[in-house]
Amino acid sequence: MARGYSLGRCDLNATPASSTPYSDGIRLDWGANGSGVSSACADFALNLGGRGVEIDWGFTVNVTSRVEVSGSYDDLGDDSKEVSMSVSLENEGAPALAGSIVLEYLKLGSWEDPKNLGSYAELDCGDGTYRYTFVDTIPGTFVRVRVQVNDLRGVFVEAEASLPSG
Repeated sequence: MARGYSLGRCDLNATPASSTPYSDGIRLDWGANGSGVSSACADFALNLGGRGVEIDWGFTVNVTSRVEVSGSYDDLGDDSKEVSMSVSLENEGAPALAGSIVLEYLKLGSWEDPKNLGSYAELDCGDGTYRYTFVDTIPGTFVRVRVQVNDLRGVFVEAEASLPSG
């Protein structure tokens, strides 16, 4: 069994990355276009020294969660709308599971929880995709929705979208 590094000094330093699009290591892009990104980037440097061994090792770590919202509604008449939408979550560009998702829709200037509706249904597709349907009386030609997601790592990301008829 190898004993590993037992003599000398080991230092690990991390600094926020300052390259574009990161400002002080953080990038938040919670858009109203159906896409949201939360990302953090740090540069790590590991220095081992002593007993005749000198090693300097550097690398960058990037943690990114992205959520995409899409969907549409069917007009049932008299401002009644059947909304169908999907939410897709990714970590580092691969499908990821959510720890929690809060879905809301805008009705008469107030964000509402569709879980309070008798018509609400949700489906976890198991691949980072979540599908939702609900019916309510919502004035206007678009249905504005917002999702707030915590992935399994605890990273928060948010996105809003205006869903059209169709």
